[in-house]
Amino acid sequence: MVIVDCGDGSNGIRWADDEKVINLMNRCASGEFGSWYAEGYMSGDGLQLTTLRFKSEEAMSDFISMNNLTLTTLEEMHEYLGDELED
Repeated sequence: MVIVDCGDGSNGIRWADDEKVINLMNRCASGEFGSWYAEGYMSGDGLQLTTLRFKSEEAMSDFISMNNLTLTTLEEMHEYLGDELED
């Protein structure tokens, strides 16, 4: 889970289970794509990432389902970054 700035003075949580998504979030926080993208993911210490560990894929799926979570996908990150993302 990653704590993000919602832009209205509040914070939110983005959930991800894909290392590529987390890497893109890290790149956003670093300012690689410019300050506009960095603001949502940056804090004084960079990306605020907390890793949750589960005994199995099934346990993780159950946690996601029970808590009605939506995972951030690689496609969503590509859409968010648009033209900023180089192939």
